[in-house]
Amino acid sequence: MTSETVPTPSESDVSAVEQRLAALYDELPASQQLVLDAILGAGLAVLSTASDDTSGYIDPALTNPAMLEAELRYRIGEIQKAARDIKVNREQIVFRFAGVRPLGSSPAKNTGQYSRDHSIEVLSGDWTHLGFPVYSLVGGKWTSFRAFAEEVTDKSLEFLGKKRQKHTRDLPIGGGRGYSSDPDEQKRQVDGLAAWTGLDRDQLGVLYKRYGSRAETIASFIKRAEDEPLKSIDEFTHREIAFLALHEKIQHLDDLLLRRTMLAMLGRLTRERVEELAHVLGESLGWSDTEKTAEVTRTFRLLEDRHGVRL
Repeated sequence: MTSETVPTPSESDVSAVEQRLAALYDELPASQQLVLDAILGAGLAVLSTASDDTSGYIDPALTNPAMLEAELRYRIGEIQKAARDIKVNREQIVFRFAGVRPLGSSPAKNTGQYSRDHSIEVLSGDWTHLGFPVYSLVGGKWTSFRAFAEEVTDKSLEFLGKKRQKHTRDLPIGGGRGYSSDPDEQKRQVDGLAAWTGLDRDQLGVLYKRYGSRAETIASFIKRAEDEPLKSIDEFTHREIAFLALHEKIQHLDDLLLRRTMLAMLGRLTRERVEELAHVLGESLGWSDTEKTAEVTRTFRLLEDRHGVRL
């Protein structure tokens, strides 16, 4: 599956769609709301293209250029048919990505007919000569991983003759724990952080929207030393980048730009920003000047080859 990030049309053009999205948004876990908040707040929309078989690709993360081009033309044409007032063209695309999803084997003639449901394949002890069954987990995705895990656990508990004591169906995790989408509650929490840390309230508001309830941990780290905004993108500070470097298992510059932040996906990168972020990140990770330069070169290549971003 490949996806593109493009600017959203005006509010008046999509009011009915927005109402439907709002209903779906309310059903999402808080951790997923945080991601959508960032995308929609930046005035962007995600355009999904069709599913392709990647089994023959040397690198499945590299989308077939000819196939991508054909899909883009098709999807843009479909948007124009559905909403003639919404003008979308390929020049508006700021980022693209391909997600490689394992699916169970199928006799279907095309990937669109493959089942997206997850399943548990069971090999009994009669086949394996073991005193227990072997479960093979097929499929699954981010939005259903907890349900899948619960099914596997239930099957394991049944074999062991035990009963479930608790479930995680409604348990928030990460920055979603304690996160509220209610503006009044957000203000109360941010005001409390400002009183406790002494940090600027606007900065704390950004941290809260970016990291949810984890803003408290990050703010506590930031306040322990002198800090200043980055020159090329002042919504980030040196200490925030240092926190990510030291606590989020960053190994390369692209870890920061593609996975620990949404700067690349939101089309926020420039050459100057990439180079400054490499310097600030490198200071925390102990990179030499040569290593910083190599990371910048590597990142530019990855952005262009995999995500269609040319800086």
